[in-house]
Amino acid sequence: MNTMNKKRIFWLGMHKVLVRTELPALREMGYEVFNPPYLSNVQDQSAELNWTQSESSLPEDIYEKLSKYNFFYNSISNEVAEILNEYFDAIIVTINPDWLVSILEVFKKTIIYRTYGQIGILSESLLHNGGYKLIQERENFWFVPHCEETASDEQHWLKNKLKVCPYWLTDDVFALQGKWEHRKPKKPHIGLTCPNITNPYYQGHFNYLKAYFEQRCFRYFGAQLEENADPNVVGTLPRERYLEEFLFLSGYLYTYRERNVCFLPPIEMMVFGGPVLYFSGSLLHRYFNAKTPGLVWNEDEALRKAKLLIKGDSQFVTEIIASQPPIVERYSKSFGLPVFRRVISEILDGTGPPKSASAAINKKSSERFAPSPVLLFAHFRGAYVFSNGEYSTMHGIPRVMRQFVRALTSVNVPVVVTAWSDDLINTHGFYSSQCDNPDLVSVVSVDDLGIGVTKAQEVAIKKNEGIISKVLKFFVGRSSFFRSIRDRHIHNPSTLNLIELILVGLYRVLLRIQNKAVYSAACLRAKVIKLTNKVLAIKNSVLRKKIREQPQNHVRVCGTRSAPWRYVIIPHYYLFPEVLTAGFDRVLSYIPDYMPYLFKGRNYFPEDGSHLEVGRKVVGLSTRVLTNSAFTTEYLPNCPLRVPKEKIVAFPMPFLSIRKDVGEEKSDHKVISKLSEKKFIFYPTQPHPNKRLDLLIRSWILINKLRPDLLLELTFTCGDIPPPLWDLIRKERLEPSIHLFPGISDSTLSWLYKNAVCLAFTSEFEGNFPTQVLEALEYRCPIVAMENPLITNELGEISRHLLIAPFADIDSFSNYVIYTAENRNEVLKHQENVLDFVRGLHSFEGFTKNVIELDRLMQG
Repeated sequence: MNTMNKKRIFWLGMHKVLVRTELPALREMGYEVFNPPYLSNVQDQSAELNWTQSESSLPEDIYEKLSKYNFFYNSISNEVAEILNEYFDAIIVTINPDWLVSILEVFKKTIIYRTYGQIGILSESLLHNGGYKLIQERENFWFVPHCEETASDEQHWLKNKLKVCPYWLTDDVFALQGKWEHRKPKKPHIGLTCPNITNPYYQGHFNYLKAYFEQRCFRYFGAQLEENADPNVVGTLPRERYLEEFLFLSGYLYTYRERNVCFLPPIEMMVFGGPVLYFSGSLLHRYFNAKTPGLVWNEDEALRKAKLLIKGDSQFVTEIIASQPPIVERYSKSFGLPVFRRVISEILDGTGPPKSASAAINKKSSERFAPSPVLLFAHFRGAYVFSNGEYSTMHGIPRVMRQFVRALTSVNVPVVVTAWSDDLINTHGFYSSQCDNPDLVSVVSVDDLGIGVTKAQEVAIKKNEGIISKVLKFFVGRSSFFRSIRDRHIHNPSTLNLIELILVGLYRVLLRIQNKAVYSAACLRAKVIKLTNKVLAIKNSVLRKKIREQPQNHVRVCGTRSAPWRYVIIPHYYLFPEVLTAGFDRVLSYIPDYMPYLFKGRNYFPEDGSHLEVGRKVVGLSTRVLTNSAFTTEYLPNCPLRVPKEKIVAFPMPFLSIRKDVGEEKSDHKVISKLSEKKFIFYPTQPHPNKRLDLLIRSWILINKLRPDLLLELTFTCGDIPPPLWDLIRKERLEPSIHLFPGISDSTLSWLYKNAVCLAFTSEFEGNFPTQVLEALEYRCPIVAMENPLITNELGEISRHLLIAPFADIDSFSNYVIYTAENRNEVLKHQENVLDFVRGLHSFEGFTKNVIELDRLMQG
């Protein structure tokens, strides 16, 4: 034993594997370690109940008190908290986030949170149980998960405290390494795992197994806390017998799909040398990060491959086994123990807590700019999604603003983004995660900002149960008849009779009255708040780098013209009316388009009077108005918003995603499993009228009539499409061939582009060069489009390299799609010149130069 380490560790753990691996490893490193007995009444099949006393220099009375106290699923008393802080240098908490919170609340010294995979996302659990705030308030905290894959799904405020450290299997498993031999006779059984069926989680999985894998060839292994007479259930076995049973199985099927936990039985089977099948989307799948022979996409494929294992298909078994050594190595003691020793030594005997790689700011660069931050209004309700370790949105304006924030912080300009109080983390993560200097991005709750109108507006909307609201709810919420009229009015108004047109007009009048009432109430509320709340401190609303830790002029939010913001960005012309009463000195508005003007007289985007009023006032108080195209620049002064030409600044947006090389590991396996073997056309968009999904669906129907042999399916990234379009699809019996994937991550979006037959682009008008066309070019997805001025005007003569059909010409568009399905590589080669062109025009470097120049103008 190394006697140089005299630090005393309190080790809060009870798992049978860890008690035999990491606990003795700590003691062998020379640390004195106390681990309390598991006294909880919560039954756990993994708990080591045979607790033995360890050598200790603790006073006997202290040792006895700690040995009799239940630390698991329990708060910690003041007396025990004092003992922990007096006698221990560090605490290692394993597995459970609730155990962690009980320690965070009372222990002041170093805390290591050691995890081994879990169901769900730890950062979400810690946000809900109070751990997030406790972690943010301290520096001496470390998050030590067992692999990069599970860490990658966590939010960055937790990853900022990260050190990855593998763990290893017990010696009795590796004593049988390679003992499963294909040439020896095997039982016609496939092993599965389902312990503790009385537990609700495992009960649910047991029901799943009985639904799909009830055949007697499937044997359900795992310790049971109660007797179970089901013939598939093996039941609790002595450890030695359990391991030996695996040596005589034909194979193992891992049926769990959780992304962030891999139970140990499939790993044990791999160590023994036996073949393992596993489902897509599971952590085991992520470990391989590739299609291997053991991968199964669905239950039918699992059954088919399980039969091959039982038959002893030599080639199949050999291929599976040959793919497994890297996974075995991950869990070996020879690999895990040296890393464990190094990581623990660095934390307990090293130089202190981790520093973010982006925390260091080039001093010379930072001196070029004033320290005042830019304030970005970013509280779009429900816009931001955190999935598979990525922050994303399918809404265009937040994606553009994220690149704006990225550009500002690249030259060390701090940015504060507004967020709803229940969406602080996702909002901050969305805007900071792609920045080279994420610590320059802070977040403030709308409530803490002090201008108040948005909160009042939301309350007014929720509580407005007057007669107007009830009539509107009846019109579009409870009556399929009125919903049908509304949808037909949007997509095909010629089908409406006179009475139906009158009803549509009444609906629009009522809607305008309601919007006006809500807006007026909000403005009145804002004036009251402004009288009593002119200056507010922002408190406890900042992630990673707290605003209160910034220079003093960062922490004050003012409702008067003396507010210390560099300037304020308003990224929509009517969604943030609170800006009208806030008294900001310098305002930058972002107006990529004004659709009511482009569709005037066609009822697609009826002009709302209250929205227009807000928009005109926002334009009036704006120092500059940013847009992204010459096309929009041309018409904004002439549209009802009346944007003065001298205020307009226009430059192209960049590519909105910086993830270019992503594999299936980060993509949503549900999307891949549905589409991986199919041909599909793709349009990532929301069902706004200008997107003309009616033209796309009619074209798709025609394609399937002309070429049913192609079996082309259709994929959107919205949650639903209008009922009249569903009626068309049902009439042609094509419902099973349309896929809606709302809220997908950038990696999944990338996979869809890379695997689609083509981007099928039918939009009639856009506010800037279409995002979808940029992404399709970058991800090498063929483009078939209907004529759109934002494509032809921006690209000019080079647009001839794309397949562009006359607008609304369904026949030509359909033929182009069919041609692309049969000649995908040729179409891609032909559009390479367009990619070269747009890479220069829409580069992030060029965008950043334009943002810096605009930043200079805003301060002038």
